[in-house]
Amino acid sequence: FQAVHKVFGVSNVTKIVRNLGEEDRKIAVDSLVWEALCRQKDPVLGPYGDYRRVCEELRLYKNQFRQLSITQGSLVYKPTQRMITSWNDNRVVNTNNDNNNNNNFNDNIVDNSFMNNIHINGNPVMDFYPFGYNDSAHNIQDSNKLVRPERQNDSSLMLPQQYLPNAFNQQYFLTGPLLRSLLSSTSRKSCSNNFQPHGVSRAFDFIRPFSQATASASVASSPREAAGSGVLDPSRLRNVAVIAHVDHGKTTLMDRLLRQCGADVPHERAMDSITLERERGITIASKVTSISWKENELNMVDTPGHADFGGEVERVVGMVEGAVLVVDAGEGPLAQTKFVLAKALKYGLRPILLLNKVDRPSVTEERCDEVESLVFDLFANLGATETQLEFPVLYASAKEGWASSTYTKCPTDDSKNMSDLLDAIITHVPPPCANLDAPFQMLVSMMERDNYVGRILTGRISSGILHVGDKVHGLHKTDSGISEIEEGKVVKLMKKKGTSLISIDSAGAGDIVSMAGLNRPAIGHTIADVEVMTALPNVELDPPTISMTFGVNDSPLAGRDGTFLTGRQIGDRLKAEAERNLAINVLPGMSDSYEVQGRGELQLGILIENMRREKFELSVSPPKVMYKMENGQKLEPIEEVTIEVNEEHVGLVMEALSHRRGEITDMGPVRGHVGRTRICLTCPSRHALLDNSYRIFVCLGLVGYRTVFNSDTRGTGFMHRAFLTYEKHRGLLGNVRKGVLVSMGYGTITAHALMGLEARGMLFVKPGMETYDGMIIGEHSRDTDLDVNPVRAKELTNIRAASKDENVKLTPPRLITLEEAIGYVASDELIEVTPSAIRLRKKYLDVNKRKAMSKRPKE
Repeated sequence: FQAVHKVFGVSNVTKIVRNLGEEDRKIAVDSLVWEALCRQKDPVLGPYGDYRRVCEELRLYKNQFRQLSITQGSLVYKPTQRMITSWNDNRVVNTNNDNNNNNNFNDNIVDNSFMNNIHINGNPVMDFYPFGYNDSAHNIQDSNKLVRPERQNDSSLMLPQQYLPNAFNQQYFLTGPLLRSLLSSTSRKSCSNNFQPHGVSRAFDFIRPFSQATASASVASSPREAAGSGVLDPSRLRNVAVIAHVDHGKTTLMDRLLRQCGADVPHERAMDSITLERERGITIASKVTSISWKENELNMVDTPGHADFGGEVERVVGMVEGAVLVVDAGEGPLAQTKFVLAKALKYGLRPILLLNKVDRPSVTEERCDEVESLVFDLFANLGATETQLEFPVLYASAKEGWASSTYTKCPTDDSKNMSDLLDAIITHVPPPCANLDAPFQMLVSMMERDNYVGRILTGRISSGILHVGDKVHGLHKTDSGISEIEEGKVVKLMKKKGTSLISIDSAGAGDIVSMAGLNRPAIGHTIADVEVMTALPNVELDPPTISMTFGVNDSPLAGRDGTFLTGRQIGDRLKAEAERNLAINVLPGMSDSYEVQGRGELQLGILIENMRREKFELSVSPPKVMYKMENGQKLEPIEEVTIEVNEEHVGLVMEALSHRRGEITDMGPVRGHVGRTRICLTCPSRHALLDNSYRIFVCLGLVGYRTVFNSDTRGTGFMHRAFLTYEKHRGLLGNVRKGVLVSMGYGTITAHALMGLEARGMLFVKPGMETYDGMIIGEHSRDTDLDVNPVRAKELTNIRAASKDENVKLTPPRLITLEEAIGYVASDELIEVTPSAIRLRKKYLDVNKRKAMSKRPKE
């Protein structure tokens, strides 16, 4: 009891057990005793002294009954709906009594779930006694008996000899009613000399350690371990990426796979762990997790679907051998489908085609056959091999949680699961080519930082075995050869299991793991044994297509909201982002500014939004397309665009795209949607230029067109873009962006001033906002800029006249979001970003300076 009180606290133990019956109290206290002993040594959680966390764990075991099995070489636990019985045959543990209303936590926390169904050789544990036979009703007690008297002659209850050490064949220690944190390297010891456990605790080689972290990600079965090595057999591994166009159901599919394999999924889109991902409903960064199915370990990689985050796809395809290509059966393959599939085929991945959303009324078997033919043609056009062309086709509804190898809209209850997809992965995707006997090598594909262990490096082990405590070093391949970055020791080895990160002691070739101990290696570097001086080949990424300049905020309102203001702080943050995301390049600029190169305005907009939330203040230039010179010819990036709109909006969209030098490649009605039209085209990425009179004469190209598109289609259309190639410059674009209303006053904006400015154009501000000289407060109705005074106040006199009172009614302003600002600003303008505001301003705040700069020749 001293051990329990030391870990949980006297009052907490009292709250947990005070309302239980005598027999139930014994069970609960017995569980708490062993939990206390384990928690003192648990390497993941450490001391466990928070009463709230105790209650949360007890609630977990109440809501999910678990059964424990000891199988050949591993400890397996899985959910079960079977009622859990007590050690006596005819009594069921039930603490649902009236006294529970006095507890400070939810009723029935300590209940049947304490009595877990432990199976040995397929027999329930209630036929065994973990602490000896004790029948108080008949006054019988024998600490040496492990089997009930009525079943002592049953040969099926004989334990295998390898489970019983020679010196420990009289008493056999099992886990108590609550699932324990079993430690394989050291035996459990009491923290008090006065406390003696019921049985002698011993360490067993066939029991692997697990704790609360692994309990929250339970699995249906556990893969076998390589004989004698303590690591997973590579033949039981499958590394698979889930790739698709945006909104075709990748993340929802991952949720269903996790649930199918017994993982605890607390909410929808469980893999989207970043705050912005949950807010916007998109996947921004790739994530890795592992699930177990039929003695196989599946490492699953969830990838983004937007073209701007294509670098996340490129850097993880080297970790896997197969890919599940998810295609919307109604929409068919779109722009991003082609991009991600090209990357998968380039690295020789074995694909599996999954036609999702077949439960929709518009999706028929003929439509699925048509989409399958389109995907096959896409494979052939991308140069797929004969092996890759022999891909299996499955039909699924990730929303309803089922997949089938044959077309159906309503599978039976027995087949309404993801078993067919999991079986197809195991059958079709080959195991990794791994050599456990070779020296350890791993290519870093992901990186994150932890406040306690420092930099966490994630990648697939190419060869060898890695243990905690091994000496390793980081290698970097340069033009001059291989250079050593840092040498150190592995202090922690982790693996994502379901939605939890667990600590492991070792990992072998072919497995995807995370390690801590080195602080200098980054993505693309090789972690290897200290005797190895060969770096693994890095993944080639597509070049960036757009750039923006990040600088210090020098407006009159600078420093009011943010915490990080200096150029050095901004530079450190951008360099840290470039280490984590290889698709972003950071180059030093002029006067505390940095040029940030990326794949698109969405990717850079996410970076700016993250910096905003981290209390940064900065000024950002408009995006600039990165051109290429090849054989004396100017090349520009061309994007492939897929647009779906209502028929009444086709004219507006085509007119806008014609001004942007778009070339239509395909156009036709959308199958299954009456009145909808799909347009496929190629269009350059371009931004605004200025003439000598400071008049904008070139439109924004595709950069910034999304806002115009949403306005033209009244929010009913969708547009998807993906980088296609570099082509010859298509010449100047048409159309004209309107001029802007520029403030020439400093102070608080008044309603009286805005009332007179409404006729000049569309306003971006409302009364009460702060403004300064050079800030853009609206869009002019003409093509030129106009300087206005939005802080002008009404002159007051000492004579009151009721007829002179003004009833000010203003039109609601157009409040600019960050994405709209990125696409709106011209080359002589900047975006002022603070934690509380997004403002547009002129690059030169002084009106005389702007006029002087307008007389200079155009660059």
